[in-house]
Amino acid sequence: MKSFTSANEIETLFSGIVKEFMYFCHNTNGRCVDIIGLTADYLNMPIFIEEFANPKTGRNGYYSDGEQQLEIVRDGHIQSVTFPKNSMVLDKRLKSADNLAILRFVIAHEASHYILGEYDPALDKAAFHTEFVMSTDYPMDLLKEMFNLCEAITDRAARCLLMPDFLVQRSLKKYNNGEKIIRYDECVMTLDNKIKVQQMADALGVEYDRMLTRLRELDLFDVRPLSEYLSRFRHMEMNDEE
Repeated sequence: MKSFTSANEIETLFSGIVKEFMYFCHNTNGRCVDIIGLTADYLNMPIFIEEFANPKTGRNGYYSDGEQQLEIVRDGHIQSVTFPKNSMVLDKRLKSADNLAILRFVIAHEASHYILGEYDPALDKAAFHTEFVMSTDYPMDLLKEMFNLCEAITDRAARCLLMPDFLVQRSLKKYNNGEKIIRYDECVMTLDNKIKVQQMADALGVEYDRMLTRLRELDLFDVRPLSEYLSRFRHMEMNDEE
């Protein structure tokens, strides 16, 4: 079945969910989404913490359809377990303090599977979340699983859930006076602007790279020609000659 869900639909739906959740929690002025509260209390979605059987795959989250079995380790033995429909299973390795931003994203990703499945039946299926590491050599079947259309749509939805447009705008106002972040030829940024992006990422509880992606999705980069940045070096050379 083909999905007809658009990026604009995702933006509107997920921003609306966060706004309503924050309204019910009397936290409309908040700057960071309580993703565990949203998942457990607003969506009433069960969360299970388990040890995944094969950590080398990079899989750290799972959305259950109530039928497919998941291999986990309990008492030192591998078991195949069927978890309740519309529940999420998180690898216990995510509980490390160093993985807080990743944990938040995985929860948002699995919650997004549930929301999208309710909205678009074509997206209602069991799925793993796998953290992509550039230096890792993945088998082709795992790469296809990681980068299929459903996972791409769910990743976009998860970013919307953690970084809805109105919260990103609040953060941008605090750390850059509401102005777009200057970037040269889409990829070059000065250190002070990188620091601002990191401050925004910290405030929203996400990783730096995902904050960059979200700013691009919301058209919040002021993209300028690289020559504008390079002009500072030409000016320095001219002063040296004098």
